[in-house]
Amino acid sequence: MKQDVVYAYPEVKFKGHYLLVVTFDDDTINPIICGSFSNYKRYLKELDTCHTIQIREIDENDDGKPYKLETTFKSNIAKNSVISSVNLMLPVKFKFGNPCPSVIENTILYQNLYSKRNSDIKVYADMQLYQHDLVKCPKYGMTHYNYSIIHEGMSNEEYKLEKILEKYSDTKNIFKTTLVNTITSYIPTKDDVFTISLTVNYPEQKIHHKPRFWHIIKTAWIQFLALYILTAWITNKIKSYIFNNNLVLLYKQKNK
Repeated sequence: MKQDVVYAYPEVKFKGHYLLVVTFDDDTINPIICGSFSNYKRYLKELDTCHTIQIREIDENDDGKPYKLETTFKSNIAKNSVISSVNLMLPVKFKFGNPCPSVIENTILYQNLYSKRNSDIKVYADMQLYQHDLVKCPKYGMTHYNYSIIHEGMSNEEYKLEKILEKYSDTKNIFKTTLVNTITSYIPTKDDVFTISLTVNYPEQKIHHKPRFWHIIKTAWIQFLALYILTAWITNKIKSYIFNNNLVLLYKQKNK
């Protein structure tokens, strides 16, 4: 199958929703579930103990494209409690321009399984978009893909953490957002506040796409034209060299 590769900095937008699930080694301690989705607010409001939530998109170049996302969540927990897992989900939207305009909805997932007492956790990572299929270029407008593992309107069963993680691992998902080059620091604290800070950079992405027929023709024509110009230039150089050095006359004299 014909495919092209393009490197581009996507326009990434945080969609305004989040889900943080923190579990403990002690089964008698309720998990922390801080979520902006209506399902969690309706049925699990008593588990939402986050008293501080800060989410900020950073655009230092003032070009309208955020280049990183900074998040901080703080929650009260029992002293000396041992955290067994941290799961943080942040739905985002990617927008790519030419040569293949497309919008891809996906979810940033951070997961850490460990056994530590209360800590101030700081995580720094680069976001990377993986593909299991080609982006198909539209004839008009933009191609829209929605592969977010969590969004409004799902059933109660789908909002369970194990179901969300199962959806993330599904190989049928054409697009999957992963965190790479991850650096994590743990600072033990003696107070009863748990803190998780996640900073995600948006680096250049490698996109595989299926070009349209006319795009292939245009690319081939440009390559042909470039080859024609190069060939004509080389031919003219050879002709000039032959006539400037009387090589044709010299050849005739040798054969008389």
